[in-house]
Amino acid sequence: MYEQLWLPMQQQLGPKNLELLVWLDLVVRGESKTKQTDIYRVQQQRLEPLAGNEEALEKEISELARRAELLGRILDPALEPHDELRRQLRHLARWGGRIHYPIALHLLDLVDAGRAQADEAAKALGYVEGFLVRRMLCQTSTQSLNRLFMSMPGDMEADRPAAEAVQRYLSGRRRGWPTDAEVAAGIRSKPFYWNGQAPQRAYVLERLEESYGSAEPVDFKQAKFTVEHVLPQRPAQAWIDVLAEDSDDGQTPQELHDLLVHTLGNLTLSAENTKLSNHPFQRKQQILEASSLRMNQEIAGTRRWGRREILERADNLAARAVSLWPGPEGEQRADGDEWTGWADLRAALIAMPTGTWTTYGDIAELIGSHPVSVGNFLATKAGVRGAYRVLTAAGRVSASFRWPNDEHGGNPLTLLHAEGVPFDSSGKARSSHRLTAEDLASLLGKEVPEIGTSSSSPDQVAPGSTFDARAARFTELLRANRPDAADAILAFLQSWKALAPGCHLDYGKATETSCFLMLRKESASRAAAIWPFTLYPVFGTVEVVFQYMRSRPPFDDSGLRQEFMSRLNAVPGIELAEAKLELRPSFPLEVLADRSEEIAEIMSWFVQQVVAYEPADKQGQVSF
Repeated sequence: MYEQLWLPMQQQLGPKNLELLVWLDLVVRGESKTKQTDIYRVQQQRLEPLAGNEEALEKEISELARRAELLGRILDPALEPHDELRRQLRHLARWGGRIHYPIALHLLDLVDAGRAQADEAAKALGYVEGFLVRRMLCQTSTQSLNRLFMSMPGDMEADRPAAEAVQRYLSGRRRGWPTDAEVAAGIRSKPFYWNGQAPQRAYVLERLEESYGSAEPVDFKQAKFTVEHVLPQRPAQAWIDVLAEDSDDGQTPQELHDLLVHTLGNLTLSAENTKLSNHPFQRKQQILEASSLRMNQEIAGTRRWGRREILERADNLAARAVSLWPGPEGEQRADGDEWTGWADLRAALIAMPTGTWTTYGDIAELIGSHPVSVGNFLATKAGVRGAYRVLTAAGRVSASFRWPNDEHGGNPLTLLHAEGVPFDSSGKARSSHRLTAEDLASLLGKEVPEIGTSSSSPDQVAPGSTFDARAARFTELLRANRPDAADAILAFLQSWKALAPGCHLDYGKATETSCFLMLRKESASRAAAIWPFTLYPVFGTVEVVFQYMRSRPPFDDSGLRQEFMSRLNAVPGIELAEAKLELRPSFPLEVLADRSEEIAEIMSWFVQQVVAYEPADKQGQVSF
């Protein structure tokens, strides 16, 4: 048994995947509530009665070895001999994660036992992919999905064909499989750039590109494409002029921009990140026209790029999406089910720390709605906690604010004052305590990349021409946009590098680059690095990255982050809200220039905290 069954299985899978197999074996047997930490105990209890029955025990190990071969096909779809089933396994592998493993193993089990055809299993896995992708496109909560898929093998109707059983199960009430209409609406309005994980966003765009059926399809494994905005995240005046033409009455170009910029209709794949930047559309057309991607050539073929064009592209992509990813049985949605956007609104208001406020526009940008619709919802729906924290863009309580059904009372200003939201002499809430759409998305656990990068933290780039070009570009942008402050800021950056051997600078990849004050030596991994500030020369801000510090010792200690914030707030011109201790508040670059000596002292304190911690760090293997 050991030499012929167990050892080959162990060698094929390796320790981690062998443990995964033993857990999945329990799941497909109906033990779906077993935690991975309990698998040894549960399997031991199951097999102990067979200790004296060598034939029965060998049968159990043979069954496990058979499932090991099936799991091998899930982990490496190239091992699957059937064309259509191999293709669908590859799609789910590209989507990523392990959520589909229980149902995939169950379906392969059925095929192996002759109880289902490979084509039928492939169709069933297509429904699984459609369920996952459609929910991501509509920003449906992923809560309880793991439990749903773990229970699936035992809960499906066993007397139905596999594909029909999977579709019926996932179409169940409140399982949230979006219809075609909901997918189309989600693609038009939802901030796709914040949905799911970065590889999943790239996968959706890759599959949409593949749907064009090019004679020479792109090899996405080899090409280095990133998800890019056509309408930039920080638009120059030429873009504002286009948006002004498209804005509704009473809607500012910025409000329209915020509703469109992160939607799928405005996003594409490109290997030309640094060239695209926030150039006018005519310049981007030239770059996109030369792209090997059909979707980029299609964008380049339009005359302009505003609301109409973005929504038209969204509708075209929606038609492709509903064709690629099948929907629920009967395309029905249970009456009374609330739109998922309002669930996100409720969750965001609950997640807001005490002492903060946001705007109708920020909520609209987060959920893919309109500020007026947000206001109407808050005014008419009872039981929405924290509705009084939503103010106008000017930081005032809306003149149309109402407590729904009179179930609450009092002046919203009284509640905001009591929670610690500061107001200026004219009655406007301080912007330092405002949570933007990006802040709210971070609080909800959405992945929010930094402006000017394709990832959420700086790249560790070896010194060389590329690094030098980024440094030169940062200096160029700083002098062009902050001429009076540039010399003082550059001197401050040099003082940072002189603080300790591990202090160095890194720069964002986009044309409008940013500068990161990095700590720990340059060869350190991204997870080991820590940095206090990110400087944006065009936007004129210094971002204090508490959001990243909170997972990096020693500043994973909230008390230490709080002390760092207090020291910064003692500098005139810096006002960081304590409620943003988990986020990325900012202050003006000019303050860094005017108060560089005071801030340099705080930076010295910051470095001392990390240095003092290093000797106790046995795992990081980094030193100064």
